[in-house]
Amino acid sequence: MPNAPPANKPLPEFGHPTARENLAVYLGTLVERVLDRRASSVLRALQAEAQVFPELHRRHFSEIIAARRATVYGIVQRGIDAGEIRPDVDIEFVSELLVAPILARMASGATESLDPEATGRRIVDYVYSGIQRDPAVTP
Repeated sequence: MPNAPPANKPLPEFGHPTARENLAVYLGTLVERVLDRRASSVLRALQAEAQVFPELHRRHFSEIIAARRATVYGIVQRGIDAGEIRPDVDIEFVSELLVAPILARMASGATESLDPEATGRRIVDYVYSGIQRDPAVTP
């Protein structure tokens, strides 16, 4: 899909050597999708109408959101397995911490100053200081 808008692009490969880099790339991709006005409008509408159209909301979650979450969970788990991330982190909670700032910006409409690559890296840098394994502590 060479000319596909950001909302329709498949997720990139996450073959970088560190979980930190893979998470930054993932979040940069999410920012690209939030910057796509059509995609973010659809997402906001789906959220607003979840009570009215529960089946549509369920389908969106099961077909799109669940796969995205599984991607982040996998990246974090690989970071744990590699000794890059502490083994005691709550993968689901870390995923929410990473994605929440982007979704908050989308909900508020304050996306004009977001640079996908820089934003992804900044979020990961802030969160990573709390989840990275201390090299002085042996597993």
